[in-house]
Amino acid sequence: MKIMLNNQPPVGKPEIVYSSALAIKDLGISFKPVSIPLNNYSS
Repeated sequence: MKIMLNNQPPVGKPEIVYSSALAIKDLGISFKPVSIPLNNYSS
């Protein structure tokens, strides 16, 4: 996460920890990639 806060791509293969498919289906919520808020925070 520290690397992504410095606007660098993550190292290694990403893993899905939580699938938001049920929230998208039931609630109609859309999710942004984690890199967007992290990069906004650091800039």
